[in-house]
Amino acid sequence: MKKVLALVMTLVLVLSLAACGGIDGSSNNKEIELTLDNYSKYLEIKPAGSTDYYNGAVLEDPMGVRTKTGSKVFTLIGAVKFYTTISGKSQNFNYNDVKVTGRLKGTIGTFKSTTGIVEGENVFDGSEPFDKEVVLECDITGAANYTEKYKLPNKVYTTDDEIECEFEVTSISGTVTPA
Repeated sequence: MKKVLALVMTLVLVLSLAACGGIDGSSNNKEIELTLDNYSKYLEIKPAGSTDYYNGAVLEDPMGVRTKTGSKVFTLIGAVKFYTTISGKSQNFNYNDVKVTGRLKGTIGTFKSTTGIVEGENVFDGSEPFDKEVVLECDITGAANYTEKYKLPNKVYTTDDEIECEFEVTSISGTVTPA
């Protein structure tokens, strides 16, 4: 009777290990290949743009040209920063040799005349496109950053409110494994 009970308990233990995948030597650390179809489950990509006060392209004074239309005060800057930040969506994963390639695209609403703004006319009289291929390599936590400075043509200005950008992933490589 003891031998039968021991045999049944052994059989239950073996079957439970097989159900969990532990008997065949495999582990739960399955590599997941990142693709264009699944990367958004594991990575968060945030593009942004802002005026760049500190790169030497600011005109008139260290903080740009300040002007007013009605009750709104603009700080006009002659340079813009576009940046993309990638972060892993979970600390439960390791990101292995992850490389993201894409297009960082933006549009900058521009002013060519500060006098037009003061008078409230011709507030935005143009736009400057921005389009650049970008490659970001993530660390083990899935983090990566990219910054591109863009100088507007001479006597062309913008504000933070007039900068739009997006990041389109064109290819991705690497794997994700449970941590």
